[in-house]
Amino acid sequence: LMNTKPAILSTQEFEFQKLQRYYYNPQDIETPIYIKQNTTTSPYQNEYLGASGRLVITPLTDLVYLHIAVSVQNNKAINLAGPAGTGKSETTKDQNKS
Repeated sequence: LMNTKPAILSTQEFEFQKLQRYYYNPQDIETPIYIKQNTTTSPYQNEYLGASGRLVITPLTDLVYLHIAVSVQNNKAINLAGPAGTGKSETTKDQNKS
């Protein structure tokens, strides 16, 4: 089968910007590693353990992760809405696990 996804040709494209990316800055002594996703930049403080075994990663869960990151950056709350059984609670718990 052929890959039907369009290629990412620039780091300015949304398909690249929406991904969670880790950067290292050796000149920054306090927080040399930081995370960027879309318009958010956060210091790397805790190890991200990845998705739990019971959570299926879909384009919708990626979108929820993006919205959670943006809302935290802007000091805003997020309220997920949708039909029952679509994984809203599990996705939120997975994103916030310690």
